[in-house]
Amino acid sequence: MTVFTPTYNRGDDQHLGKCYRDLCAQTCKEFIWLIVDDGSDDHTDEYVKPWMTEASMEKNGFLIQYLYKENGGTHTGYNAAFDACGTELICCLETDDGFEPTAVEHILSCAKGGDQSSIGLISNAYDMDTRQVIGKGLPRNCRQTSYTDCYYKYGFTGDKFFVYKMSAIGTFRFPEYAGEKLCATSAMLMLVPGKYKVMHEAVYRKTYLADGYTRQGRMKNYRCSPNGFAYAHLVRMHAVERADVVLKSAAVYVACSLLGTGKVSFKGVRKKWAVAIALPVGVGMYLSMKR
Repeated sequence: MTVFTPTYNRGDDQHLGKCYRDLCAQTCKEFIWLIVDDGSDDHTDEYVKPWMTEASMEKNGFLIQYLYKENGGTHTGYNAAFDACGTELICCLETDDGFEPTAVEHILSCAKGGDQSSIGLISNAYDMDTRQVIGKGLPRNCRQTSYTDCYYKYGFTGDKFFVYKMSAIGTFRFPEYAGEKLCATSAMLMLVPGKYKVMHEAVYRKTYLADGYTRQGRMKNYRCSPNGFAYAHLVRMHAVERADVVLKSAAVYVACSLLGTGKVSFKGVRKKWAVAIALPVGVGMYLSMKR
């Protein structure tokens, strides 16, 4: 299994160091840690170098790989990790977040057992401080679910933790737009077909840093990366059948398209009716974001 951590200027004890300590504390060391440095200029490479010596890796019990790339945002870190991954299972450990000591043990055990038709694993994420499930959690009787069913059919809410199978991801990669640093990871979760096996053990702890993208708010993110979000909402428009979700995504698609390219393209849009209906709302959103 590969655990990858995309990082940008977080080469310190509070962030990347915390991830390292969590991985050192794992009860099972059958994983590779892939650090994807997204163009940091804080000497992250020097910070992680002591961990990568032969003696350190023998002591810690797992292999560490360091990959440096030009700054492009978290989604480009996913692309780089997928390209570099040599294992069947892969998951992301953000520098904001943490693993329970038994995380890898539970992941590998769940991946080996039962139905092998799943495209990966899904589990609840837990608040770093309160240790409570974030949002509406997956119930014990839920064994498998797709991403769209999880959020748009059953109404589960809040962040979830995913482990992906590289055989299911295949050639999928996020589109990369010059000057933009964001593209919602939900686009991949909706485009890669199949269901995730539900892992009910607590493995992932999540927090939201003050300088993180989640805290910045949706409108600011749309303004910063309009093409990336136009793409993500076009994917959501096609993947979900609920009319309210389709129309909301169509409005964001219109607004972000106008911000990004100055026009609304119907090329590749299967639900043209939704874009036509949402056009006035999308234009209003675009004018609001421009102010």
